[in-house]
Amino acid sequence: LAAIYEGSDALRPKAIGAWEALLETRGRRRALEALIPLYEQAGRTVELARALDGLAALVDGPGHARELLLRAAQVYGEAGDTVAAAATYRALVQRFGATRELLDLWMPLLEAGKQWDDLATALAEHARLVPPAERPGVYNRLGQLALARLRNVTLAVDSFRRCLELAPDDKAARSALEKLVSGGDERLLAASVLEPLYRREGATGGLLKLLDVRATLAATAEERLAALEEAITLREDAPGEMVRLVEVAGRGLVEALSAGAPVQPWFERLEAFSEAAADPTRKAAILARALGDEPVTSPARLELARRGGDTLAQTGDVTGALAAYRSALAYDASSAELVALVDDLLRAQGSPRERVVLYRAALERETDAAKRGELRHIIAGIERRDLVDRDAAVTTYGELVAEAPHDRGAHLALVELFTETQRWEALRRELERFLTHAEGHDATATRWQLAGLLAEAGDAAEAQRHAQALLAESALD
Repeated sequence: LAAIYEGSDALRPKAIGAWEALLETRGRRRALEALIPLYEQAGRTVELARALDGLAALVDGPGHARELLLRAAQVYGEAGDTVAAAATYRALVQRFGATRELLDLWMPLLEAGKQWDDLATALAEHARLVPPAERPGVYNRLGQLALARLRNVTLAVDSFRRCLELAPDDKAARSALEKLVSGGDERLLAASVLEPLYRREGATGGLLKLLDVRATLAATAEERLAALEEAITLREDAPGEMVRLVEVAGRGLVEALSAGAPVQPWFERLEAFSEAAADPTRKAAILARALGDEPVTSPARLELARRGGDTLAQTGDVTGALAAYRSALAYDASSAELVALVDDLLRAQGSPRERVVLYRAALERETDAAKRGELRHIIAGIERRDLVDRDAAVTTYGELVAEAPHDRGAHLALVELFTETQRWEALRRELERFLTHAEGHDATATRWQLAGLLAEAGDAAEAQRHAQALLAESALD
């Protein structure tokens, strides 16, 4: 029937319908071959393109199929169906491989249709096919597409890297990477591309920025510390860099503390740079920031707290210094030096009650009997002279002689306190207590005092007994 229709000029339009009725039968290929010229004569471009596309799947030989698909893509484009045209070019590339000719036809359609993923794929193929002189431009375009449309920073950085490998002076690629270095999640990746270029060119300023990125984002503490050390090396001989060097040394100190790396070199750098910059306040702030609110749990952090306290005290920040020293004391409770440092600050502040609290805390942690006695002497002295609290002082000296009955200083202090407050009975008991422990001159002096006290109190018998004991001890008296 289709053949009859084709044989008559008047009936030829009906041939299209007859052939189309055969498309879903085993006569599909013959029908498509017949429909292609008929569609073309009738100006039915969309159907023509579909027929060409369909026939390409049935013919033998890749050359004929490629020719049919290429013609189909062109017809789709002429019909204004850019999506179908782009899809056909994609099929051509996938089936027969990319050529520069195909990509040049395909890429404008992808861009017009905002098919950014396919365009990126096409550009990557295009870069492989064009001469080396043209590749930097293609990689640059791919990088910009990855940034602006795909939000794929990894692809962008890799594309810019390939561009700069071929054209190290490409301004667009450099500019894009420098923007990525200044912010974003892939700063380190972008820096890794620029770093060898800056090193080769001796671009110190740019390299310092990249080292700062590496010191912040590198995966290991070793890498971060190495970046900070190199930054110091590059800056040490530059004028006007001491303030910046103080900050870098501070960062290194914090990093070393966190990583458990040696901290002494960073302390030394911080000290030297701060002295050169004549800026102890900045050093104090760095040490306080490094110490933070974390407890001292290691010798390294103990050293940090000590140095921080010293520096804060030198700059007049008594509150900060006290906090630093106290955190050190919490770790090294037996340090008499730390207790003395805190005491000096509290004394300067006029805080005798806090001083008592300080020494009481040290007393609770101390186990050595001699040192416990020293601490109680200090506490009682503060209570007696600074707080003018004789009762508290008596209590503290009483605690002292209970642990150290032979302590002559505590005994004499109690005698003075009981005399000042006219607590004669308490004085008598203290003299009698000490007499049982005293020897030599101390025993004689104590007995004299006790005999006199008893005589004044009207206890003649006891006074006489002690006087006779004194005569027996010294017949010449």
